[in-house]
Amino acid sequence: MNTAETAATIATGRLGIFHGMKSYFCQDEYGQIAPVYSISAGLDYPGVGPEHAHLYDIGRAEYVPVTDDEAVEAFEYLSRTEGIIPAIESAHAVAYAKKIAPTLGKDKIMVVTISGRGDKDCAAIARYRGRISMNNRITEAFANGKAFIPFLTCGDPSLEVTEQLVYAMEEAGADLIELGIPFSDPTAEGPVIQEANVRALAGGVTTDKFLQW
Repeated sequence: MNTAETAATIATGRLGIFHGMKSYFCQDEYGQIAPVYSISAGLDYPGVGPEHAHLYDIGRAEYVPVTDDEAVEAFEYLSRTEGIIPAIESAHAVAYAKKIAPTLGKDKIMVVTISGRGDKDCAAIARYRGRISMNNRITEAFANGKAFIPFLTCGDPSLEVTEQLVYAMEEAGADLIELGIPFSDPTAEGPVIQEANVRALAGGVTTDKFLQW
């Protein structure tokens, strides 16, 4: 953890009081809250809740730091191998699971809790990988304050039809087009997108097929 750009509170923080609670916080030498950084907006906070601090103090839970590189690699790994696009927050857990899994016997079972909707993090991952810049089409699309952004579930009813629809939407004036990768448990979606996911998966669409498309 030889960097100031971190939000790994347990690894680098110390006891303090902030936002009305006593817990562990990232602080400077004067006890002031230190600037923190994480590729994950959900982890970009200078402290942990008192319950986590207590579990750490009594040895009931172990907390480990994970780098951006490790989290991004885990994000891409799970997306490719299982078709599950984890939130970048959960990708940190996947990264550590990948580290300890080789040390366990084949008869052992590991449980990793994953929160969904990693599609919200795809742009951040692409920027991190250097695939798009901040001054990209997204910025241009909102230059006038509003943008027309239709959504498609890839592979519903087929990848070939999806391609045709993308071109049709562009011709119709879409500023951006959001492409959803179908996954098996879209419970956070409305019924229309849920059914689109089911149809796409039934048609054999996978993350690999989408990425090769």
